[in-house]
Amino acid sequence: MPKLTSLIRIIVTLFGAVMICFGCGKANVTAPDSPTDRLTLPRQSDEPGYNIPCPRPEPEPKPKIDSPHPVSKARQTIVQAATTAVGSPYRWGGLSPKGFDCSGLVVYTHRKIGIHVPRTAKSQFKNCTAVTRRNIKPADLVFFSVPRRRGVVHVGIYIGKGQFVHAPGRGRKVKRASLDNIYFKQHFIRAGNFFKKEAG
Repeated sequence: MPKLTSLIRIIVTLFGAVMICFGCGKANVTAPDSPTDRLTLPRQSDEPGYNIPCPRPEPEPKPKIDSPHPVSKARQTIVQAATTAVGSPYRWGGLSPKGFDCSGLVVYTHRKIGIHVPRTAKSQFKNCTAVTRRNIKPADLVFFSVPRRRGVVHVGIYIGKGQFVHAPGRGRKVKRASLDNIYFKQHFIRAGNFFKKEAG
């Protein structure tokens, strides 16, 4: 009988040890002293990479006139009208901000200073005063050949810094382009204008 009692004691002792090992014993847990002691999970916005502000687009600067000589008010007016038209839709035969074709943009901008120019790009090319590429000034017209369309020309308005504004074609909008673009370099014919000698 004493052996059985000893055996029971050993079993009870082992059972108690097992229960404590598996966490059934009383845990020594104390309540937080203050709200700041409470454990909080980081919010998504606290993680690296979140809430990085997106940069706001810079306002588009007005074009700078790059000419060694003072540019007339008339030329400045044409450049301003052309840059304001950027984003207007292309429209065959269009002469207003509701829609322009390439020669219509020239007609519209020149009307701003009271100069009448021919309606088509081909007529504008034939009737303007020719200007060499190295002598192009803001508000001069720049003419390009059109691939696979013999005798057809495309026209844009030079705005300075090697750039011009034009109406590229159906389904596109009036935009800026560079004379250094390989396509326009290859198809450039010449520049010209409709200014009187003393006004240009």
